[in-house]
Amino acid sequence: MAGIVWVTTGSMADIVWVAIGSMADIVWVTIGSMAYIVWVAMGSMTDIVWVTRGSMADTVWVTIGSMADIVWVTRGSMADIVWVTIGSMADIV
Repeated sequence: MAGIVWVTTGSMADIVWVAIGSMADIVWVTIGSMAYIVWVAMGSMTDIVWVTRGSMADTVWVTIGSMADIVWVTRGSMADIVWVTIGSMADIV
């Protein structure tokens, strides 16, 4: 039902929580001691959510309608690509 992906980058750890099976997908991204809840409404093949924090911006790209959801989190010059497989025993990071 839900794919939990833990992305560790240097001394920072981001948790991307993608819930599947409802009218909308909830992407929960925790950065350090700060937490951001992004609500992605379904209705198109691709929903782009832009989350800004300070002078930096994180882009969460969630593709709906395929076997897997691609969550793309970019921070400054760094980019972490997380592949979340839905419907399997394990998630591919």
